[in-house]
Amino acid sequence: MREVVLGHSPGLPLTRRAEAALARAVEEHSARAHPEGSVVVRDQSGGARWWTWAGGRANATLAAALREATTDPPRLHDCWLRLRPDLEVGRLRAAIRTAREVPLPSPAVDPELAAGLRFAELLPPRLVDAVLAGRLGDPVGAEAVLREATILIVRAEE
Repeated sequence: MREVVLGHSPGLPLTRRAEAALARAVEEHSARAHPEGSVVVRDQSGGARWWTWAGGRANATLAAALREATTDPPRLHDCWLRLRPDLEVGRLRAAIRTAREVPLPSPAVDPELAAGLRFAELLPPRLVDAVLAGRLGDPVGAEAVLREATILIVRAEE
């Protein structure tokens, strides 16, 4: 997604409608993407979004690894995750450095999800949590974001 927002062609034929949609996405999101890494943008209320472009599962893993830097409960999206409004740049950088050095934790599992897992009542709770966490997270994608340079933008979005 980030590559397309940065103006790269998706490499396949597109309809005019799809071309128009991509052009709108580029216009709307190009300031939230950088070719060398992910971008953090503060909004006018003081909150911040980390535009990882990594997908919801990777962002869930990042939120688990950076609990002290993200909102509680974590607000995330396929393209971004919300950071704490009082988070200072130095603390974010330190949290990213720490997360790079240790095994990434699994995302937190909502107990209500276990009800939808087939045969959950026959499994030990920790195994249910492990199965669901495996489905909810993307440690490979999260590690890729952590390895990139993070570009910090302090200006507020409108």
